[in-house]
Amino acid sequence: MHALPASKEGTDYFKLNFDEYCLSHLPRLYSFLIDPYNNQKITFTAKAAGRLRANFERLQDLPGAPEAEPELLLSYLNTLLTEINIGYFAGDKNPADNKLAAHIRFKRLVEERLMRQLTVPVSQKVLSLALLCFTIS
Repeated sequence: MHALPASKEGTDYFKLNFDEYCLSHLPRLYSFLIDPYNNQKITFTAKAAGRLRANFERLQDLPGAPEAEPELLLSYLNTLLTEINIGYFAGDKNPADNKLAAHIRFKRLVEERLMRQLTVPVSQKVLSLALLCFTIS
């Protein structure tokens, strides 16, 4: 069990878990999820904390509401994760070294390229090029 230090009493802590299916429907990747700085605690400014609290409240209220469309839930979740991502990287102004930055860039590149689904026209173009190369050979 984790006990808060006396100087931190009254501070709110949250632990978040997201499944891969949910994250795959969001419009972008969030680097803080791979925890590159190995820092599980993020400190926010008072304004950012207020926005996060309001967003958490909206996310709690929406699932039972009749207007709870998946797009609306994903919109609030995207806003929440963007705010957390900004807070995560604002806290450490001195990254450990260039290898960490390279690792983050590589991981994002792999996730963006390998997780992106091709549109039908792009798939048709790739298949037609593959068939053209096959028939020429």
